Amino acid sequence: MALQPGFRLNKQYGIERVLGAGGFGVTYVGRDFYHDRRVAIKENFPRFLVQRDAAGRVLLTGDARTYRWVMRHFVTEAHFLSNLNHPNIVRGYGIVESNNTAYFIMEYVQGKSLETYRFPSEWTEPTLRRILRPLLDALLYLQQNGIAHRDIKPANIMVRDNGEPVLIDFGAAKSQPSNCSMSMPIVTLGFSPPEQVADYDCIDPSIDVYALGATMYNLITGTIPDIVTARMKNPNYDTYTPLSTDPHLLSRFSENFLLLIDRALILDARSRLTAEEWLMGLQSNTQPSPVIRSVGVFRRLSRWFSSLGRALQPAPRLQPSRTPAPRTPAPRPVQRKAAYSDDSDEIPLDVLLRWGGIICYSLGGLLMAGIVLSLFTSGSAGGSLDSFFPFAVCCIFAGVLCSIILNFTDFPDD
Repeated sequence: MALQPGFRLNKQYGIERVLGAGGFGVTYVGRDFYHDRRVAIKENFPRFLVQRDAAGRVLLTGDARTYRWVMRHFVTEAHFLSNLNHPNIVRGYGIVESNNTAYFIMEYVQGKSLETYRFPSEWTEPTLRRILRPLLDALLYLQQNGIAHRDIKPANIMVRDNGEPVLIDFGAAKSQPSNCSMSMPIVTLGFSPPEQVADYDCIDPSIDVYALGATMYNLITGTIPDIVTARMKNPNYDTYTPLSTDPHLLSRFSENFLLLIDRALILDARSRLTAEEWLMGLQSNTQPSPVIRSVGVFRRLSRWFSSLGRALQPAPRLQPSRTPAPRTPAPRPVQRKAAYSDDSDEIPLDVLLRWGGIICYSLGGLLMAGIVLSLFTSGSAGGSLDSFFPFAVCCIFAGVLCSIILNFTDFPDD
């Protein structure tokens, strides 16, 4: 049961309405009468431990030791935000202890959360860059202060009415590993990296980078990445499909922009890019090249000629042998899907171009050789071969074109 509108806290703050509620607390829109401003008021209210009486007081119904730990964690979050000063991190104004619990007074962010934007096709690269850069700068600020947010996701990123993103909800944040016997398991499926799943107390900055990468993935595709436990089941195969290999996305976003997101979602924290590297990588304003934009057309052509291509396709290549992974909790790096997996529904573009070039060169060469030989012969046969000269030139030109595309286009590693 939430506090009713009109309820007063220490005569300074008034409750206007409920903004949101979860298992550990209730957030209200309130009014700071002393400073004449609207604020967000977060109440410590773990539903599984307490109830509320008619006067608004919180009554303990569960384990007292657990409630003290939850209260201490709540106050810690308040101290985190009260000591931070960054334009893209929600500001904390202070904490009020009353009614047997605590209330955290925060900046009220006028806007919408990223979770409310449900149309991936409407996102453009310039818009995402305007959102991503400030958030990466906020992550660097947190890192410099030794803090990890540990719960970045679309619901915890607000976008002000002027388009500025703001990182909110520091309920899972930590500045140092807890020495308490209790630990809060904060894991969001699809957004939490392996190191956080393996250790709830982990505060490595790589956690926030992975979660921000998953957030960008969610905005672009409308789905969340596969959970890390599923991605790590097979040591030689990662179910994650890189965004930078999707022809549809390459027609809307630059390869560099998508590749940075892929690198943020690498399972191995040691190989994952840092917030600073990501921010530097965004300085490149590379747009999709004409060759990259045409990949989608080539993909469709590969499906039309799939029957011919499968006949020319070489035997599947075996995966190179790997030494057994050491028995450590470190997650495995991202592995790309095999080029010739059993469930593949099309021929890799580079293979199609390579075989197409060989066929075009061979056919054009044979025709040109026949035409040259016809010059030294007589009869109607020679004249008929001369008529194939334009076709032979076209075949050779097509072979040259395939070679140029192969040499100047970066194809995914198999």
